[in-house]
Amino acid sequence: MQKWLNASESILEMVVLKLPSPRAAQKYRVKYLYEGPQTDEIATHIAACKSDGKLCMFISKMFPTRDFSRFRAFGRVFSGTIGTGMRVRIQGGQYQPGKKHDMYIKGIQRTILMMGGKEEPIQDVPCGNTCALIGIDDVIKKQATIVNDDMEDAHNIRMMKYTVSPVVRVAVHPRMPSDLPKLVEGLAKLSKSDPLVIVSQDKATGQHVIAGCGDLHVEICLKDLRELYSKGIDIVVDDPVVSYNETVTENCSMTCLSKSPNKQNRLWATAEPLPE
Repeated sequence: MQKWLNASESILEMVVLKLPSPRAAQKYRVKYLYEGPQTDEIATHIAACKSDGKLCMFISKMFPTRDFSRFRAFGRVFSGTIGTGMRVRIQGGQYQPGKKHDMYIKGIQRTILMMGGKEEPIQDVPCGNTCALIGIDDVIKKQATIVNDDMEDAHNIRMMKYTVSPVVRVAVHPRMPSDLPKLVEGLAKLSKSDPLVIVSQDKATGQHVIAGCGDLHVEICLKDLRELYSKGIDIVVDDPVVSYNETVTENCSMTCLSKSPNKQNRLWATAEPLPE
């Protein structure tokens, strides 16, 4: 099978023959990609795939370095050109136009091309291409939009949606309490490296919880945590817990009553299923 239909050659040939070029594809994809109005400067430059226009790049994944201490921010340039030494505006997933939350101004230390296991430094990358950036990993959690530092009215590229959700949850803690800071640091790195994993702290118990899409996914995350991101720490893992949610399947047969604390107001309610 491999000799007859080599996977890498077949996929590359299919991409060349079937996929439209960025110049053609971005004209009709911009309305699905860009959250802002289709008439603003960035949207028109994305649609035209304009390399000398306003910068707009989407960071889709964080790749760890070989020593797992830092990350490369990998993504695609949709308009403009990004290069080494540029000061850029980084807008995270929770950023809202006009506000300062989850927004940072940083300088790009280096721009590199990632080709398999190799990295090639490059001065600048025009739109339509993918590349990785060095020096901005400390402010990006999972995904982000990068624009020129003076584009205060810029909107985000729509965040990637996944068809699976993290439902299997396990709590972790170090056997030695003194190792807790190292574990927290390792959990933050694990959260960056995997776009599907969710790392949180339970407010009621204070436990650090890893949520994955299944037993195998959680097992891989724990292996990475032990061997790569929190090396040398003895980590204790609790039994996995799958969260269940209830729903309404038919109209409620009774009416519920609630009174305000001063007894002056009453609220009646019934339950029914949501329509399609």
